[in-house]
Amino acid sequence: IAGDMLCSDQNFDIAQVIRFFRSKPGELIIYYELEEGERSSSRGIVEVCPETHRITRFLEKPEEERTTSRLASVVFYCIRGETLSYMSDFLSLQPQASGRTFGLFWEWLINEKQLDVFGMKLPTGFQLIGQVGLSDYTKWLTHYSTKKQDNPAEPITCRSYARVGLMGNPSDGFNGKTIAMTISNFWAEVTLMESQTLVLVPHPLNDPTEFGSLQDLFCISRREG
Repeated sequence: IAGDMLCSDQNFDIAQVIRFFRSKPGELIIYYELEEGERSSSRGIVEVCPETHRITRFLEKPEEERTTSRLASVVFYCIRGETLSYMSDFLSLQPQASGRTFGLFWEWLINEKQLDVFGMKLPTGFQLIGQVGLSDYTKWLTHYSTKKQDNPAEPITCRSYARVGLMGNPSDGFNGKTIAMTISNFWAEVTLMESQTLVLVPHPLNDPTEFGSLQDLFCISRREG
């Protein structure tokens, strides 16, 4: 990833990119849709298969008439170890320093070598330091200064105790009335913690997600629900 890149999304999580990369049998390129006023000749443009997410063509800073795609690649790539040798092959074909760019490397790798390269679209904009004006810097400074710097809230833990219905359970025949009592020995407990994402963490014993066999899954589901 380029060290001089500015990303508009302050909630961006690189772990999601890595998970997507590992789920695909090839390399990964991050791309986004060009904003209004951005020219395709300022970016590497990708053409992507909507079903497979495979990049079918890469054009380094093309003129407007060469493609109708508005999907722009940024300097944000995931490359497998076995693919690194292609870089030496590419550099040997480019004696001039001006031709030794990552954009031309991907153009060669995808268009000529037909390597499997996949794309992940991010719903955010990217800019490079040095290619933006004062108004852009002001916008970014305002954007990040509004990010909350408050201390995280303390976790909240609540319990709901087991209930035993003595009468009217189900309550249909009693107009919604029941006689019941709670038992303090058994309870369901929930802990809420502040987070930018929603994560359901299963209990290691009470919420099994792995089973030794289909029979185990059936028996546990029948007993525990």
